[in-house]
Amino acid sequence: MSLKWDLHHHAVPDFYVEAMRSAGVSGAGGFRFPRWTPERSLRAMDSLGVERAWLSVSAPGVCVPGIADPAALARRLNDTGAAVVARRPDRFGWFVTLPQVDVAASLAEIERVDAREVVLLSNVDDVHFGHPGLDPLWSELNARQAIVYVHPAGRPGTDDAGLLNPLYLWQNDTARSMLDFLRAGGHVRFPRIRWVLSHGGGPLPVVLDDALAGLRQVRPGIDRELAAWRPRVFLDTASKAYAEQVPAVIAFGGPGQVTYGSDFPWARRAAGAIVGRAYDRAGLGGVFKDNAMRLFARQDSPVRTTEVPDTGFPRSTGPQPGGDPLPGGFWTGGDAAVRDRIVRHNDACGTGSLAVVDMTQPEFSIGELSRCRGRQVTGIRVPLDLSAGFLDQRLLDALADGTDLLRFEPRSGGIPLLDDGRLDAVLFCAQGHWLRRLDSIDPSRVILAGTAGLIPYVARPIDILHYLGRGKLGALAYAWATFVVRRPAGYRWLEATRRE
Repeated sequence: MSLKWDLHHHAVPDFYVEAMRSAGVSGAGGFRFPRWTPERSLRAMDSLGVERAWLSVSAPGVCVPGIADPAALARRLNDTGAAVVARRPDRFGWFVTLPQVDVAASLAEIERVDAREVVLLSNVDDVHFGHPGLDPLWSELNARQAIVYVHPAGRPGTDDAGLLNPLYLWQNDTARSMLDFLRAGGHVRFPRIRWVLSHGGGPLPVVLDDALAGLRQVRPGIDRELAAWRPRVFLDTASKAYAEQVPAVIAFGGPGQVTYGSDFPWARRAAGAIVGRAYDRAGLGGVFKDNAMRLFARQDSPVRTTEVPDTGFPRSTGPQPGGDPLPGGFWTGGDAAVRDRIVRHNDACGTGSLAVVDMTQPEFSIGELSRCRGRQVTGIRVPLDLSAGFLDQRLLDALADGTDLLRFEPRSGGIPLLDDGRLDAVLFCAQGHWLRRLDSIDPSRVILAGTAGLIPYVARPIDILHYLGRGKLGALAYAWATFVVRRPAGYRWLEATRRE
């Protein structure tokens, strides 16, 4: 077994759990706080072949409503971490916790503990890394050549999303925050910071190319800038063990920019073992220790970005007929104006065309479906606006009751993740399977537009949502479908769709 340095390993002290519970927080992402002691970590490390683990405090962090003094809680956590490291410096390191939204208090804590390695959440109160108010923090971390370990966190209003948070929404937020940092030019202004992006950076390895198309409009030199910045960006392996994910994580910066992460104790030891085997099979021994040693030595090496190889998941089909952008302003002016535009658009549709419906007006859209199908259109376009909630079940039933094509597309454009709604076709799949709302829709009829190539990367997590949204028996059904009969239903549903 290769010896490992684990950069994604959490501390969950009892006093922190008690503080969170007093604030009305019993866990994160649908999971209750796990039991933790340094001794439990050591036993897990020995089992996984981990020589050293860098401990960090995960979401929800310390800036939680109901916590009267986040800075004081951060100080207590950091003093506890320092004591753990002092007792076993051969086994532990510590990423310093900061009261992130209080920049002055964060700077004071950095000075107090002489921080060189810190953990930051991808957002606190929806403040992402490109926010100008964080510039003094970045400036200090840059001056210290700090290592910033980024852990995902939920955005406001997503607390009730259950497992949709850790399996989809949270990891998106890591990528969102880093793209926000790039858009603000932080990678140029603060180039000495080194980064460890947990969970493989979320979907960043996949969506970056699509995002760059938009970022070039505001930063024409961004490709050259990224070439200089990427040697200081590392992705960790936590939860990224699937065959559809490992190649993308490696392709982002080459095998030298990947570090091992177990996510213990939020994830079971077995998860860390599965991740280890996945990268061991890929012949990437440096992932386990060498890359982390180079990171902490502040040594850069050339980055070798590559194309993501074929993983066996069906490739995107390219643009399908009938998906030309709708006219500008199509969705403006109130419901009556939108209905009028839809009727006129659909009246002009003939055989071979795609009619349009409005998911936010289900009763009107059900009637329009019947009218258009009587005219034998080829399919139906469903521009998505999931900020308004998921599709009405009556409309879903009406869409399912047919044989025509169903094109689910984002209503809005822009840069993936930075512009809300741009990846709504992917969210439609994740949320729909979690809510058990897509079972009646034949995936061979489905076209998913505007996915930025993300569906293969998230297919396995969405498959988990497909089963765990079914209650207590869902876990057993998932294990049976995945490991025994090898016919995972959610995954196969996504495989059968067409994607643009």
